Amino acid sequence: MPGSNLSGVSVSLPQEIDLIVAYVDDNGDIVAPPSGVTDVDFSLEKTTRFVGIAMNSGSSTDPDYALQTSTAGFDMDNTARVVLEAQDYGGFTVVRAQQQGGSDTATLAVPADANGNLIADHGWQTAGGLVADNADRSADADASSGSGFTGDGLTVFEEYRGFIVLNQHKRLSPLTKDLFVYSDLTQGQGYAGNLGINVWDIAQSELAVDGDVNFNYANSGYGAITGNYRQKGMRIFAVAGTSSSDFAQTYTYGTPGDPISPVRGPAYVTNQRIYYEKVRLFSPGNNNTTTVDTVDDEMLRQTTAHEIGHGLNLPDVSAGGSCTPGSGPPVPTVMVTNYYPQTTNLSSCPWLNIPHSYTSTELQDIRLR
Repeated sequence: MPGSNLSGVSVSLPQEIDLIVAYVDDNGDIVAPPSGVTDVDFSLEKTTRFVGIAMNSGSSTDPDYALQTSTAGFDMDNTARVVLEAQDYGGFTVVRAQQQGGSDTATLAVPADANGNLIADHGWQTAGGLVADNADRSADADASSGSGFTGDGLTVFEEYRGFIVLNQHKRLSPLTKDLFVYSDLTQGQGYAGNLGINVWDIAQSELAVDGDVNFNYANSGYGAITGNYRQKGMRIFAVAGTSSSDFAQTYTYGTPGDPISPVRGPAYVTNQRIYYEKVRLFSPGNNNTTTVDTVDDEMLRQTTAHEIGHGLNLPDVSAGGSCTPGSGPPVPTVMVTNYYPQTTNLSSCPWLNIPHSYTSTELQDIRLR
C-alpha cells in the first residue's frame, strides 16, 4: 500500500520500494538468468497523477510513482533490483520488467488491485483497525449512533487515500463518520468529542482557504475518480466583543448569523465564532470581559460543541430559564439555550450544571452532508 509500512502504518513520502526481478524454476526458487541475459529494463504503465500527496496536502501533478533508474543488471544473487518511489498515499501503477533485447516480461501492480478501483486489495489500516477493500470507491455510507443520515461527505477512496492531520497522515474508515475541526480556542473542539463520530482536530493550513478538506480530488493520470462532494472542515474562531446577543454564532452561506433552521452539514458553514468576552461578561462571579472565571473554560467547551452541533443539523433546545440542581436544564444537552443568566452568584444553578453531551435523539439526527 503506498505510503505505508508492512504493518499498515503511514510513513513519510517519497517512500522507497525495492523491486526485485529474477528467473525462477517450477518450485519458485531463484535460478540464474538464461545465457546472454545480463540486464532488465523497467518501465511504468497506468500510473495515477493525483494532485498533491493526500486529499488535503500538496499541489504537485507529477506521476504518483517514479523509478530511480530504468535499467538494472543481474547481480551475483541472480536478481536485478531497482527502487520505485511512491509519491502519493493513494497512487497506483503497473511496473513492467523486460529482458533487455528480448521478450521475457513480467508485470506487477502496485498496489495489488484486482477489481480495478485503485484501492489496495488487502484493505488499509486505520486507528480503528483494518478496513476491507470496498469495490465501490465512490460510495459514502458512513453510519453513526443510529443516525438516519448516512455519509460524511467523503468517498471510500478519499478515506483510503487519507488526510494530513496535524502534520500526520491518517487513513479513515468508511464505516464511521468523520468530522474535521479547526479551532483557535484553547478549548479546541470543546465537548464535540461526545458526538459519537470521529472528530479530528486539524490545522488551519490543512484546510483550503474556503474550508474545503478534500480538495485534492483531480487525477490527470490513469483511472478517473468520481463522486467528490467538496466537504469542508468546521472553522471556529475566538472573537472579542460583547455586542452579539449570543455567546456564539454560526455563519452559513447565504444568511450570516445563527441559522433559523439547522444546517445540513459542514459544507454549508463558512465559519463559527465564539464570543469569549460575552461569556466572561455573563459568567460568575466577576461579570467583566477581562477576568477569566473558574467556569469559563467549561462554558467555552459547551458553547463550541453547541455551535458545531448547529453545523450538523441540530437546533437550539430552550430551557426556558429552568434549571434543576444536580441535573441542569429540562433537556440536558449542549444545545441548550435560554439557560444562562448574567450573574455574580457562584452558586447559580445553570452555571453549576453546564451540559457536556448531546441527547440520544440528537445523535440520531446529526448530518454531515
